[in-house]
Amino acid sequence: MIHLSFLIFIKTSVNSPLTGNIFVDDLAAATFAIRTESVTARTDQKTATAWRRWTSYLRSIDVADDNFFESFSVDQRLQIVLAFAAAMRGARFSPGYTKIKEGSVHSTVDYVAQVFRANNRRDPRLDSSDVKQFLLSRLLRAYRNTDPDVKHQKAVRVSLIRLILSSASSPFELFNAHLLIVAFFFTMRSCEYTTVLVSSSMILATLRAAADSMGEDVLGFTSSEIGCHSIQSACAMALFLAGYAEFTIMLIGRWRSYSFLRYIRKQMQQFYSGISSHMIQREHFFTIPRL
Repeated sequence: MIHLSFLIFIKTSVNSPLTGNIFVDDLAAATFAIRTESVTARTDQKTATAWRRWTSYLRSIDVADDNFFESFSVDQRLQIVLAFAAAMRGARFSPGYTKIKEGSVHSTVDYVAQVFRANNRRDPRLDSSDVKQFLLSRLLRAYRNTDPDVKHQKAVRVSLIRLILSSASSPFELFNAHLLIVAFFFTMRSCEYTTVLVSSSMILATLRAAADSMGEDVLGFTSSEIGCHSIQSACAMALFLAGYAEFTIMLIGRWRSYSFLRYIRKQMQQFYSGISSHMIQREHFFTIPRL
């Protein structure tokens, strides 16, 4: 039997058989699909970055010849993962930073574990009972507890997007405006509508210029409180104000949970409109006794 790791990173196509052996060619086609079609290009890039940092760390501790821990015990693997997480936290691989937030440390460790699993290697985060290591969970929790609160980007108003369109004075500005409109109606994440042609910094400058033009007195927030994620939040806000149920907003926005509420709940007075009067409409109820 051919080991999956032998083929997992081979750059080939299903139209170019490797060996003429039916089994090997079919396995190559499967691994090619896993490698190229199971995740987005952005996720693939993040995985590659995480793995590059991982191998760099292993070189720094003289373990460069054993990236997959073939010669280490479960406890030794955990110790190295913990040390790697600490190196990530201390911004060892991020010049210009002094500390990396727990979310980035956590995701980097997860991406490294994905490479292990993709190569049929044991997940380095697991103990001998195949449960996520207690000490790793505690370490990540410690980082999370000491991180500052996340400042979610504010949802922008539809009128702000309309202002960007009406004030566009060049073909490029008009293109930016239309791009934001498409992103709004299709509930796009920032990575889905910012490209090399129109970078996130360009979109951010456009949004903040419009916010400065409208002013804090009108919007209720300053331009520094919005970003490229504000477009997706704007869609959630618009759908909620239009009366759509939360599960419908989740489907349209492709959210897997009610996490989108974090982006709009504290911002919107309409969440609390009429709540007090509704709470006292039914003053009496009867509790059915146990039988």
